[in-house]
Amino acid sequence: MLVIDGDPDVSELLRDALEREGFHVFCAATGREALDLLQRMQRPSFLLLDPVTSRTDGEDLFGFLQADAALATIPVVVVSTVGRDLVPPTVKRIIRKPFTLDELLETVRSLTR
Repeated sequence: MLVIDGDPDVSELLRDALEREGFHVFCAATGREALDLLQRMQRPSFLLLDPVTSRTDGEDLFGFLQADAALATIPVVVVSTVGRDLVPPTVKRIIRKPFTLDELLETVRSLTR
């Protein structure tokens, strides 16, 4: 799984919670860093993305993901304060900040079943 969030505290919180659940987690602070990782790593089960704090234009990152056939099939969960109207329809779920860890883990579990 790949977490993309420009706030290192949020990234660490997400990584710790998800690794306790047995997930292997990579983190990126920017869209560019995420795309670089995606080119080098094994296909992640899904992306957790905050397009607002990842210090990149979320639309650009979504565009890059959709333009690459291999990346376009990776499920994306947006973890953000943005509403559904600002998120492409290809996004699987939106978790609104602030969220509980239980809410996050239930969403992640539902995607990995």
